[in-house]
Amino acid sequence: YRITARESDLCVFTYDVETEQIQFLNDKYQNLGLDQSELSVPVLLRKIREINPETCSVIRDIFARVDSAEALHSQKVKVWAGGRMRYLQVKTTNLYDESGKVSRMVGSIEDVTDMENDMLKLQKEARTDLLTGAMNRAAGTSAINRMLVQELHPGCVNTFAIVDLDNFKMINDTFSHAAGDRLLTQVGALLRSTFRSDD
Repeated sequence: YRITARESDLCVFTYDVETEQIQFLNDKYQNLGLDQSELSVPVLLRKIREINPETCSVIRDIFARVDSAEALHSQKVKVWAGGRMRYLQVKTTNLYDESGKVSRMVGSIEDVTDMENDMLKLQKEARTDLLTGAMNRAAGTSAINRMLVQELHPGCVNTFAIVDLDNFKMINDTFSHAAGDRLLTQVGALLRSTFRSDD
């Protein structure tokens, strides 16, 4: 796997269970905001904490998999590196000694940021009316259903409003659908500027 690692576009590493040392087998670790090819788990966690504190528990969980019976594991990790938020896919497998005990973990780290951002963009587009930027009917219905079943904090209320644009058909018929679209866009912008971003 060392030869494969040198040829790979992925960051490849091994983890020695006994020494708790991680060794990166190619130079791709630098893309993750790290500056050492060999370091211990505590040092890795300290460096990751400097980059993105929330990621530490996920990293800890990955190395805890050594003790599980599960040989293969895949985990998505979010880190701040290179001046932007990045999504990494970490895949690991355990290597066993003659007695059946885990001696090493071998893993790869792939930067899947572009793919994740594309997916998030598609999800947003699927929930958004392209003209107004407001939730579309399906997303709105889903949000309303979630609100109806959620437990409210004392003093909280949910409010629903139905907005009707008087004589909107007349705008379309008189001035064209393009004018109607401009009006809907302006109404959407007005509503967004009036309400909170999570409304």
